[in-house]
Amino acid sequence: MQTLTLQADRLLKLTLTSGRQLYCKHGSAWLTFNGVDIILSQGEHWHAPASGIALIESSGIPACLVLDPEPPRSMHFRFSATPQPIFGGITALK
Repeated sequence: MQTLTLQADRLLKLTLTSGRQLYCKHGSAWLTFNGVDIILSQGEHWHAPASGIALIESSGIPACLVLDPEPPRSMHFRFSATPQPIFGGITALK
């Protein structure tokens, strides 16, 4: 996890790999990635769909972005169940 503070009228060049995530902690930011423009406002996040270079700039006031934020603590165990095989198919449940 890395925090990026963007000052007004300053362009940031960031090389991203597929799946990297940006989260806008406060402020708003404009980014262009592989020819697509995206506006991130406070509380919004975006995943890089492929590897490439992102150009990022704050929208007027300083913005704070978090690169690859950790998921909320409550989500760490939400999906921890391991699927178990059902022998005999659905009829075995009757």
